[in-house]
Amino acid sequence: MNGLVSSLQELAKRDGITRRYIRRLVCLAFLSPQLVEVILQGPQPIKLTTTRLTELDLPLDWTEQHRLLHTDRRLLQGPAICA
Repeated sequence: MNGLVSSLQELAKRDGITRRYIRRLVCLAFLSPQLVEVILQGPQPIKLTTTRLTELDLPLDWTEQHRLLHTDRRLLQGPAICA
């Protein structure tokens, strides 16, 4: 087994989780490296969780991700997370 799967359904079945859960997490693979670094350093609002990030309709464009998280503070319920 090489670890490759041909679909989210196959991955879900292999790992014993739901396809919906995988779809929610896949978007996190496309977070801007700057956002990932800031989150790893820890200054983000406490309400900015993995669950909250997966609930957002995050754009793939990194500049748009930064703009979204900066301009709509209601999304984060706290200060902006990146400079």
